[in-house]
Amino acid sequence: MNCGFSNQPDEYRHIWITGVPGSGKTTLHQKIWAQAAQILPNTQTVGFFTQFSTRAGFKKTLRWKAYDGSISILVAVEGNGFPKMKAEKNGFKQATAVMEQYSAQRKLFVVDELGFLEQSFPEFQYQVFRLIDECWRSIVVMRNMQSRFFSDLKSRKDSWIINVSPENRDTFVCEVQKKGRCLWKKQW
Repeated sequence: MNCGFSNQPDEYRHIWITGVPGSGKTTLHQKIWAQAAQILPNTQTVGFFTQFSTRAGFKKTLRWKAYDGSISILVAVEGNGFPKMKAEKNGFKQATAVMEQYSAQRKLFVVDELGFLEQSFPEFQYQVFRLIDECWRSIVVMRNMQSRFFSDLKSRKDSWIINVSPENRDTFVCEVQKKGRCLWKKQW
């Protein structure tokens, strides 16, 4: 049965999780990360996650939050329903500066999520690629979209691409649980 694996799990250092909104990407990401943290409790995590934030009287924003606690505003969201998003250049500059400080030895790079906004910020993309190259392992959630940035990530031979859908997400959780010990223990 093909569950969306694009190459054999024994050959990868990095996991890319893709899928449409609501498919379970973040849920799977959290389960994989929790398993890695349990198996390798002394491995430091670097990376970031994004979250929408709304404060009374203020517009909705997309915040970038690093695991060291740094926060940057990446997007201002205007309107209701299907909102218009405006990338905040200074927020991406701040996020890039934080990533520049990461030293990657024996670290796990964790990202939730890369999307279309990163297309306009090559310095940010450079830091993502640098950390993927230097870090011991990576778990990255990304939008299922076509772009040079995503094509370059997905074309890596050391990566396992998981295309999550509501129909197969439970299969991936089981598969990752079975293969996880091998993944996290394997030395590179």
